Amino acid sequence: MKIVCTVALKNRLYPLLIFILFCNLAQANLFKAVREDFPEGGDAPYNRFAIFIGIDHYPNLKNGNLDGCVNDVQKLKELFVHRFGFKRYAMLTNAAATRQGIGDTFKSLIKQVKFGKTQTKDKISVLICYAGHGSQVKDQDGDEADGKDETWVAHDSSWDGENDIRDDELQTLYRQLTELDAQVVLISDSCHSGSLHRSGVKVRRVNRKKLAPGPQDDLFPGLKTRGNHSENEPLSGFVAYTACLDTQFASEYKDDDGNPCGRFTYILRQLLPTIAPQTSYHDFYEKICLEFNKRGFNRTQMPQFHASYGKVHEPFLEGGAKSVPIYAEIRLGTQRGRKVKLTMGELHGVTKESIFIFYPTLADLRNEENELVRGTAKIVSSLTSTVVLAKKGRLPSTAKAKLVRVQMTDYVVYPGENLPDAIRAKLEGLSESKQLSLDKEGNDYTVAVYYNPTEKTLGIYPPQALPDMVTGEGGDALRFINAGDIEKGAEMLTENLFYLARVNRLMGLAYNEEKIKVEPKVYEGEMQVERPKNNGVLLLQDGDMLTLTFTNQARKPLYVSIFYINPKGDIELFYPLPEDDPTPIKPGEAYELDEAGIEVDGTTDVGRSQIKVIATSEFTDFSPLIEAPTTGMDEKMRGKTRGADDPLYDMLSDVLHGSEETDPEKTRAKRVRSRATWATATVVVDVKPLE
Repeated sequence: MKIVCTVALKNRLYPLLIFILFCNLAQANLFKAVREDFPEGGDAPYNRFAIFIGIDHYPNLKNGNLDGCVNDVQKLKELFVHRFGFKRYAMLTNAAATRQGIGDTFKSLIKQVKFGKTQTKDKISVLICYAGHGSQVKDQDGDEADGKDETWVAHDSSWDGENDIRDDELQTLYRQLTELDAQVVLISDSCHSGSLHRSGVKVRRVNRKKLAPGPQDDLFPGLKTRGNHSENEPLSGFVAYTACLDTQFASEYKDDDGNPCGRFTYILRQLLPTIAPQTSYHDFYEKICLEFNKRGFNRTQMPQFHASYGKVHEPFLEGGAKSVPIYAEIRLGTQRGRKVKLTMGELHGVTKESIFIFYPTLADLRNEENELVRGTAKIVSSLTSTVVLAKKGRLPSTAKAKLVRVQMTDYVVYPGENLPDAIRAKLEGLSESKQLSLDKEGNDYTVAVYYNPTEKTLGIYPPQALPDMVTGEGGDALRFINAGDIEKGAEMLTENLFYLARVNRLMGLAYNEEKIKVEPKVYEGEMQVERPKNNGVLLLQDGDMLTLTFTNQARKPLYVSIFYINPKGDIELFYPLPEDDPTPIKPGEAYELDEAGIEVDGTTDVGRSQIKVIATSEFTDFSPLIEAPTTGMDEKMRGKTRGADDPLYDMLSDVLHGSEETDPEKTRAKRVRSRATWATATVVVDVKPLE
């Protein structure tokens, strides 16, 4: 076909060509790649580091480009650098934000924080901001119940997801940072569900209709993705603000200048300049939710908030990484002379003669600074303790009490014959102060402590699993303690003995069992099946899903808390989770955990486990009971435990792009009242090993 171009046609065509050329140049400028690396040296303080990642351009995803992600991170960078002092930062946008580019920046961040620890004694905060697509790929290591890893979609990602950033890899980064005592704050404006476009509004998610295999390499070769911490040592120092629920969309918007941006980031930009010095992480989240409600955004998008135990009420960007010790608050109006009532009781591990130290604020308690007074528990009920202070004086309403010594003489320890002198002296001191009991003859004890001079470890064993000290053979220990440094080993041993004593006490609770009826149900796939019982113990098989139905047979509404105690003695608070909104069961009503359950793994759950149900007429926060202390051990001595026992890993499955729905207007701390009634129930299960 011959094309003829007349003068008139040329006159019409040239403006069109110029317009197309202008659009192409504008798009090229819009998708310009920016890479800024961490500064070397300089006068900037070494206590704050940040990474900003924004991706609008996805050349390998048809119709996958976004509009406001680069603008988001540029604006957030300006705020956090100039308003909050994050002057040691790196920034990646578009073509600079490849999988390799992001991975290299993560590694550089770890090196920067390591060096920073040698330059400052201040607490180190790390900020990670991401704006771009989120998605899912096939789970690589079998640790996801749904078989999917959540991901960030890098610039060079395609429909097979080979260049995505897995949540496992992000977890490795967070672990490395918190091992350096840095706290991590994550801001993620992305999502991972729904369609790419809705009502003409772009949303930040890649819908892979066929689940992609995802990346096959590791961003951190040489570092175990999930093996740097035991599930018995929950990662602390972690806070996250994310754009939406996992069933919603992180939508794009127009800012006041008409520039594209994310809805979520737009609200952050309005609120960050208004943060007061004592604004807590949770206060800031409530401000975000209130602003979403005012603008009507909450009808299609609800931001989410996650925080490690003890960080919820810390001042924004002022906390440290280490978790807050178990602490109690003063019940309003209860101080009479030297007596005061605290919000911790028998169900939290408090016993008569337990010792508390009072501090003016939570920050003082964390740092063990400005001690006000000590007190001794004289009356201990299920949920409260009446403490007598060592001296007169009015305590401020903001005061917090740290539990520093408990009396658990019902927990009996047998000290092995070859214990180092310092360890033996430590145990004898605990016995003399009536914190624990010793059985030196080995006749009737709860646990035994043995020392392995070759491995330089302390093993805490139940009676039925004592090792042969000649052959080294024996059952599994409840805990191994690194005793390479004897003094540190003695302290870690003490903390772990107290933790196991609390577990033991929880397992033995029995009270008002007739007031809460618990019926276990077992599913194989989607079909309910019957499993046999042996002396009241439910026998489960690999792959079973166990869920529970509760019936309130008391006269008051009851809040239910569920603990799963595995064969290793580890506690998981199974329900309610931090993001759940606890709802009481009315008298006579039944409630089934229809969307939750315990999935049985025939390789890691072998042995007898216990599900302990505690029902109270007042909502009670039992999260302190699952804060296990460190053991100082590496992975080879810890043994395998259930992947879901890791609080950080549970958090990360949702934290990248959303979580279960919560009610931001309600907080647990405000629900505590006095005169609670409570009841317990127990379900015991046994899992046989795979043949």
